[in-house]
Amino acid sequence: MLRKVKLQGINRLEGNIYLDGSIFNGYERAVGWPWDILGVCYSAPSSSISLEHNCVQGAIYSNKKEGQPTRVHVPSHQPITVTTQASIVSKAQKKAQFCDLELHALPDNSYQLNGCLLQREKPLPLNFAIQDTEAFTQQVLLAELKRLGIRFTGEIKRSDDHQGQRIARHQSVPLPELLEIMLKDSDNLIADNLAKTLGHYYFKQPGNFANGTAAIKAILNDQAGIDLKNAVLVDGSGLSRNNRLTAEQLLYVMNYLITHDQQLALLAALPVANESGTLRYRPSLRKLPLAGNLTAKSGSLYGAYNLAGVLKTESGQSLIVIQLINNYHPVKPLEDKPMTPAITQFEKAFYEVLYHADLGATDTKAL
Repeated sequence: MLRKVKLQGINRLEGNIYLDGSIFNGYERAVGWPWDILGVCYSAPSSSISLEHNCVQGAIYSNKKEGQPTRVHVPSHQPITVTTQASIVSKAQKKAQFCDLELHALPDNSYQLNGCLLQREKPLPLNFAIQDTEAFTQQVLLAELKRLGIRFTGEIKRSDDHQGQRIARHQSVPLPELLEIMLKDSDNLIADNLAKTLGHYYFKQPGNFANGTAAIKAILNDQAGIDLKNAVLVDGSGLSRNNRLTAEQLLYVMNYLITHDQQLALLAALPVANESGTLRYRPSLRKLPLAGNLTAKSGSLYGAYNLAGVLKTESGQSLIVIQLINNYHPVKPLEDKPMTPAITQFEKAFYEVLYHADLGATDTKAL
């Protein structure tokens, strides 16, 4: 966007630059988001002022001797501060000390790593969710202005009511492309920002989690005849543990997507087993006959492993499958006795039975 300013021959900006975030209001994180994930990028804040996915990548190094401190690296152009007090330990020390790597995210976009990390040759990738989206955007803009040689004498401030002349504009990719990224990669920030945007347009007021989820319910009821008044929707991403949906409610939604796919064109955007998105490397679905035959949206939190999609069977049928598994807490296998996780065993057996099943018809069925 700033490059477009430069191309117009503008080399100096006087006065202030204002960040207008009026399209949203309210919380940037929904009620019920676990506190311990707020520093990582899959729970980046849903903000009307979002830049670079509200996420910064870095790495932590633990390739020194045991007992030595770890080292952290973040690209120098990123306006965040990360320090580490985590120490390097062996497996035996980690077990004896009951320690793990802990991330503490502070409001000023600074982060502290504590605890311990196993000795390893390669760095461990880290992703830091921005905590102050306004400050992050301000600092990135200042750096970009300097890099492009645009002299700027004012300040960058948040203001939702300033008016001015537009000198440059940059838009996202079209909505279908955003939806494909959201569905294939389970992109929570896109999901939450789209939900708030629905609330903004549907109710003609600043979007937030409350009116965004209300708009989802209203649109599904008006356009699809799906009544979700008894469902509890808190956000667009599903990160909140307050969300409550039944398998039957998800079935109605999935059935509508299938029967109206010519209009909506959403099925092609869903992950495919062993081929794309979050199902590409799902262990239970990587081999035939399931590889390539299950198209579904996944969703998981600690203890929850869910799927909603369509399974193409051996007989040519299409089965709508809704999988909701809660309170799954497997026993850790012994180090000298590796074992296939129970969830992998269950999914592989369950979907193979469905794949080989002949339900006596060729139309779409639901399970």
